[in-house]
Amino acid sequence: MINMKYIITIILLLVIDKSFGQTNTFPATGNAGIGTTTPATPLYIIGGLPMTGGWNKTATLKATFPVLLFNSNDAKWAGIGYDYITNLNIWVNGSSDDLHGTAIPALSISNAGNISMGNGNSSFKLDINGETNFTKFLHLKSDNQELQFYRNGSVYGYLWSSAGGLHWGKGSFLNSITIDNRGNAGIGTMDTKGYKLAVNGKIRAQEIKVETANWPDYVFAEDYQLPSLQETEEHINAKGHLPGIPSAEEVKANGFDLGEMNAKLLEKIEELTLHLIEKDKNEKKQQAQINELQELMTKLLASINNNIKLLTS
Repeated sequence: MINMKYIITIILLLVIDKSFGQTNTFPATGNAGIGTTTPATPLYIIGGLPMTGGWNKTATLKATFPVLLFNSNDAKWAGIGYDYITNLNIWVNGSSDDLHGTAIPALSISNAGNISMGNGNSSFKLDINGETNFTKFLHLKSDNQELQFYRNGSVYGYLWSSAGGLHWGKGSFLNSITIDNRGNAGIGTMDTKGYKLAVNGKIRAQEIKVETANWPDYVFAEDYQLPSLQETEEHINAKGHLPGIPSAEEVKANGFDLGEMNAKLLEKIEELTLHLIEKDKNEKKQQAQINELQELMTKLLASINNNIKLLTS
């Protein structure tokens, strides 16, 4: 009599083969198919249990620290592994299948969603150990963006934004460079007062070029009204400074325009030059008159001496 257990086992095998044989196959090509009878690669899987959002659980690796290995002809290894305590890791350039011991953790994603590239751990949303190249844009979206630059383990400088513009420096507006929303630059100050460059401090330069259209060559025009020295003296006595030149109080309160002041000073030099030229002409004229008088005196004295000699002879 046939054992009843064997009969039940054969029936179960037939049922299983009937249920899964149409979708799972191991053809002569060596490709294995799960969910398909025509696998195009050595392992081809179709289907999976549904998840939320339309995702499907297609394959599962279950272990304390599961790793999916990639072996390149026993020369180099790479892989993806998950440490449920800390990170999801991607290793590359391993010298053996011991990826944690021989490979470089090229990318790590922590359970908090922080991404680390090149160092295996990060307390920031993105931490990169090495050079980075952006071929298009880097977007920083918040009300107060900030880039920190480190040197020898400490913050060396900052690049940050505010409602007043973009700032680069040590973290304070007093020791930083600001480019405001109008494209004006301030060094040590945020208030450029509308100037393209404002500096709160001293400036040292080998050369400064100032361009101005109102250069005072008009002083030498024939119709220019040259102030007399008497008029200048009266203005100095009344105001305490040259005509057309701001007072010390005005400069202290408002500063002065470098190009405008150079033009005004040149105007005064040119006016003074005209006065000196006129003075030189007058002096030459006076000297000619003096020479003429001296010549007459000499002739007169000679005539007087001759007359005295005649009277006494």
